[in-house]
Amino acid sequence: MEPIARKPRMGVNGAGRAALLVMGAAGVLLASVANAQEFRGTILGRVTDPQGAAIPHVTVVVTNEATNVASESLSENDGAYAVPFLIQASTRSRRRSPGSRASFAPA
Repeated sequence: MEPIARKPRMGVNGAGRAALLVMGAAGVLLASVANAQEFRGTILGRVTDPQGAAIPHVTVVVTNEATNVASESLSENDGAYAVPFLIQASTRSRRRSPGSRASFAPA
């Protein structure tokens, strides 16, 4: 009678199972983070004079016309500004610089 040849086991040992569990959990967490989307927007701009020169330290105010909630930002030395976390709506913007009158424009 011939001996029965056994095939090697191809199972996963305890450490391998733990590693698979950790990788699976990490995959689920990364998938949920990757799926998240921001529903708010940001208005970016640059404050300049009619000749195109930057105007620093201008207060930019963006107001949601539906809720009358205002968000402010101050322009940088190069005139750049950002007003983040805005809910999608019709807005009104106002720009004020020290010593000048406010100006209005649609945002």
